[in-house]
Amino acid sequence: MKEKNMSRSTNTIQNGSVEYPFAIGIGVYQKNTEPTQEEINYIENIDWKRNVGNDIGDDYQLFRNPIFSNLSKFCTEAVNEYYQGLLQYDTKLDIVLSWANRTVPGEQHHLHRHPNSVISGVYYYDSTDLCPIEFHSPWLPMNPYSDKPREFTYLNSDVHQLAVEANTAICFPSFLWHQVQKSRDTKARYSIAFNAFFAKGQTVGQFATALST
Repeated sequence: MKEKNMSRSTNTIQNGSVEYPFAIGIGVYQKNTEPTQEEINYIENIDWKRNVGNDIGDDYQLFRNPIFSNLSKFCTEAVNEYYQGLLQYDTKLDIVLSWANRTVPGEQHHLHRHPNSVISGVYYYDSTDLCPIEFHSPWLPMNPYSDKPREFTYLNSDVHQLAVEANTAICFPSFLWHQVQKSRDTKARYSIAFNAFFAKGQTVGQFATALST
């Protein structure tokens, strides 16, 4: 269920309040330039292979193609805005893997996460209102019983669905499990997924892990 916005106040105990110590943010970034027709044609005619519930492109370094240079720059900026801006780390990230996904009407994208990666992201060519990405809470199930809340909120939901507008990228921690339920759209859903890791030539963390150039 998609949770509703929740205020910090409570109405059951006088002077009560709620704190959120372990929030997980998802960055949503709108691209201010439209994709080129060359880019769209390339994606639609890529060599596809079968994934678990949909199709995946056979090129895992898509952003190295000059056709996607503008999109690669935008997604890299989004990843670092998320990591350095929102999460407040100084370390720079580079996108190390990038690939295309295609989900036709009635298909789905299986539940998965991205090991050996710091931040993951997805760029969407079209609105995802009828085929939103679905995130699963790493903290839950908080309640292992079959008790159902009166309404779903940030504090009791196992799942959060996120729909975005066309020409938008999202970024999130790579450990988050995510999937796409069966698409209710009438056209194919194209996206480009990417994984980011620490850029080389930096010293990372308390124990001074050095990344070679």
